[in-house]
Amino acid sequence: MAWGKFIEKYWYLIFPLFFGGINLYAWMQLGNAEQRLDRTQQEVREFITDQNIKKLDELLIKSREERKKWVDLEKYLNNHPEIIYDYKINKIIKKYNLNKTEEKRFNNLIGFLEENFNYTTIDSLFTSKEFELDTTLVRRIEKGKEWYKEWYKEHKGENPYQKVFTEKSIKECLDFLDKNDSFFTDIIKKFNLTNPKTKELLVSLIRLETHLGKNTGKDKAFNVLVSHYVFNPKRKTRNFALKQLNYLIKLMNKIDPFSASSIMGAIGWTQGIPKALNDHIVDFDKDGKINQFALPDAVGFTLNYFGVREGDKGTKDIARVLKWYNPHDKWYVPTILELADSLYSYTDIETISENN
Repeated sequence: MAWGKFIEKYWYLIFPLFFGGINLYAWMQLGNAEQRLDRTQQEVREFITDQNIKKLDELLIKSREERKKWVDLEKYLNNHPEIIYDYKINKIIKKYNLNKTEEKRFNNLIGFLEENFNYTTIDSLFTSKEFELDTTLVRRIEKGKEWYKEWYKEHKGENPYQKVFTEKSIKECLDFLDKNDSFFTDIIKKFNLTNPKTKELLVSLIRLETHLGKNTGKDKAFNVLVSHYVFNPKRKTRNFALKQLNYLIKLMNKIDPFSASSIMGAIGWTQGIPKALNDHIVDFDKDGKINQFALPDAVGFTLNYFGVREGDKGTKDIARVLKWYNPHDKWYVPTILELADSLYSYTDIETISENN
């Protein structure tokens, strides 16, 4: 009650006292800051001696010289990218512990690529996180040959592709046909293909090559082709690899050079080697990109490879040109033809499902 009367009587003194207190506090803090500044200035004055100034000058001069060295070095390296490039190439040689023969082949490969492509392109490939030399390549090939040799001994005269004729395989092919029937029908109409088994022939080819796109290879195209050139003892295979590498790099803007591939560098659902892809790939579904791991572009490439054309020109019966796809395998064409016949003759899919 007494405070209330005091405030009521002397209210005009409250604001001056309040703001006066604030100003007093600010003045005290400013005084402290000035004292700290004085101390700092005193410390600086004590530090600034002739000896210390000389040391500072020496450090600044040295720093400028060092910076100039790095700037000059950077300019030089920008004008001579082959120096860093050579360093990276040598790191690869050391990483994989290449012997003299392998090192010579690797350097020959680099020399060939340098004649056909710029440093930036080559550097991007060999410094990619996906790049890896396959030191087990030759052994894998030998192991595969040994397996086939033993198989042929036990199954003399038998078709090595006999698994494609199992009921399970037939069912998969028929399901694939049914799922993509409209696509194959449009192709037949567009190119006026005459063979009544055209759909079945194309599906049989994809089944044989990649199990309907399920097995496109465990290798990476660029890696396996480089590894062939470096490690494969057969000159013919090394020359093949070099030729395919050239076309693979040319295709970089259309196809990933590190795409999944066969052990010989074949890519996609219908397993085209880089030379064939370079000559015959097509954006069949016109989506603005090439995708050999999708049905439209994969089949488009294969039809183009077979010489299929719109109108009256070009191949109209792909059965007649199947041998072009794999001319060295005597079982290849007969297997595709027989599988296509089997698919064409099946009409009751449910019967197959019940048998499974």
